[in-house]
Amino acid sequence: MDNKMVFELFSKFDINDSPISAKVCNNGHINSTFFVKCEKDTYVLQKINTVVFKRPEQVMSNIFAVTEHFKNKGLRTLEFFRTKTGDTCLWVDDS
Repeated sequence: MDNKMVFELFSKFDINDSPISAKVCNNGHINSTFFVKCEKDTYVLQKINTVVFKRPEQVMSNIFAVTEHFKNKGLRTLEFFRTKTGDTCLWVDDS
């Protein structure tokens, strides 16, 4: 996936930052992962492998629920971003 595509996908999330560059993370074995360097911060954009995870929307819904629970308990956790339409994941036809 080229930077243009990564930037386009990144723009679909409710993140107030502008991408500068994207780099593939080659350490994973299941999902496709990209580091997106922006003006304010660096983000991780990940494509969930739907062969391994048959219901990625449920995976993401669970992740959001757990991290929200941790935040409410005052614990540190990763921050996940919803799409601009409020969804926990973005569906893309990449066929």
